[in-house]
Amino acid sequence: MPMAAVAQDSGAAPVAVPFETAVNYAVTGVYVLLGGLSVLALALIIYFLTVLRNGSIAPALLHRELMQKLQEGNYEDARRLCSFRGSALSAVMLCALDHLRTIPDADATLLREVVEAEGSRQAASIEGHPQLLMD
Repeated sequence: MPMAAVAQDSGAAPVAVPFETAVNYAVTGVYVLLGGLSVLALALIIYFLTVLRNGSIAPALLHRELMQKLQEGNYEDARRLCSFRGSALSAVMLCALDHLRTIPDADATLLREVVEAEGSRQAASIEGHPQLLMD
C-alpha cells in the first residue's frame, strides 16, 4: 500500500462542536460571571457601609475630647490628639490648628477659607468611595 493511501485513510476530519453546545457554554459562563459580580458588589456594599459610617468620619469621642481641649485653650494637646487619629474631623481640625500655629493672629475669613478647603478635600475623598459603585 502506498504511503499516500495510508495517510489518507488514517486522517480523520476535525470534530466540529455542535452549535447548541457552544451556546450552552456561553449561557453557563454568563451565569457564573453574574454570580461572581453579585458577590463582588455585595462585598463592596458591606465594605462601604463599615468604612463610611458616621463614627469613622467624625468619631464622637474625638469630638468630645477636641471640644474639651479647645475650651480649655490647650491647642497643642488638641493638635496632638488630631495627629494620631485618622478621620476627616481630625484632618480638618489639624489643618485649622496648624494654620493658627503658623499665624496666631489669623483673620477669621482666611481661617474659614482654609478650613473649607480642607473640608472640601475630605468630602471629595469620602465621596470617591461610593463613586466606584456607580461607575
